[in-house]
Amino acid sequence: MTITVFHMSRQDVLAARRKSHQNYLRGQTRHPSLEHYTVEQIEALYDDAPAREAYVRKLLARQAFCAVSLFELGVYVPVAKVAVATPQEAFELTSNHEVTWARDLNPRVTVTGQNLRQDRDGPTCPSSAMGDLFRIDETGEYFLCTSDLYAKEGFVSLGKLDQAQAA
Repeated sequence: MTITVFHMSRQDVLAARRKSHQNYLRGQTRHPSLEHYTVEQIEALYDDAPAREAYVRKLLARQAFCAVSLFELGVYVPVAKVAVATPQEAFELTSNHEVTWARDLNPRVTVTGQNLRQDRDGPTCPSSAMGDLFRIDETGEYFLCTSDLYAKEGFVSLGKLDQAQAA
């Protein structure tokens, strides 16, 4: 199975600073929050499992909405194709540890060239992180990387975005 990894384009970062709507979407995709909850309300969720589950569902819905909106705006770019079975495995192979994953390539990873930059030691690419997308190429299904506190394995399905965008 092949999984394509998508990161938010670095080229759009400066534009996002000028466009407050896109900047808001990026922020909510990377670090989702529900602003209308007070600190006291969030702390109370630790003792109330049903309320905590409802809060997490709202957080995931907001994060997914923002990610789909950014996808439709063309902000996500493919950075790698990874021959693995799960988005979690693709995440692990496209995360920097001591050396950038784009330079110290695992044979199962093919860099697509998007989002690369050069430093004195060669090509580098940011780590995969919360808010990035992972597409299972065989099915066309996209997964959003989120916190494992919010979703099992840290990923939530967004469905087939390419078809939704074409429709």
